[in-house]
Amino acid sequence: AYGMAGDVPLVGYISPGGKSSFIVYRNGTWHVDTNRDGTADTRVGFGGMAGDVPLTANFSGPGALDDLVIYRAGTWYVDRGLNGVADQVYRFGGAAGDVPAAGDVNGDGIADLAIYRSGRWHVDLNRDGVADQTFVFGGVAGDVPLLFDWDGDGKADLCVYRAGMWYVSTKRDGVAQVVFGYGATGDV
Repeated sequence: AYGMAGDVPLVGYISPGGKSSFIVYRNGTWHVDTNRDGTADTRVGFGGMAGDVPLTANFSGPGALDDLVIYRAGTWYVDRGLNGVADQVYRFGGAAGDVPAAGDVNGDGIADLAIYRSGRWHVDLNRDGVADQTFVFGGVAGDVPLLFDWDGDGKADLCVYRAGMWYVSTKRDGVAQVVFGYGATGDV
């Protein structure tokens, strides 16, 4: 067990050793459990404003650890030092209802910015505030968008979680190449 009701659960490669750490984000404080024993080993104050969306992603390059990210109404704040200071700031998205995601879509080892907006994925590959790629996938009310490398090719695939069903588009062609059930409606 780790965290409490109302926490935002996350995982990330925060410490060396090749294993993900459990992270809960609570009111602007990141509680990081690097050895997965149910106790926070590190606490970082970063974010905390109403509407902040916490994420983890590697903006430092191949082989680096994940960074803490706060998405706030179209502005991405990246804390690469796990010290509560935004040392990178990007602007992308910001429309009402935008859902941010970060992952290495093009395979260069650095996280790309993605905005999911009503079934359309807008991806900024060089973090300059302009969508370099747009994909259509998902779009049903309640869809939860995720980016992760399903097929092991080094590029994040598009995923939509919908009421206990996972739909993964490895070709980013609008078609789910992988579909499986796991979870139930309301699960995070």
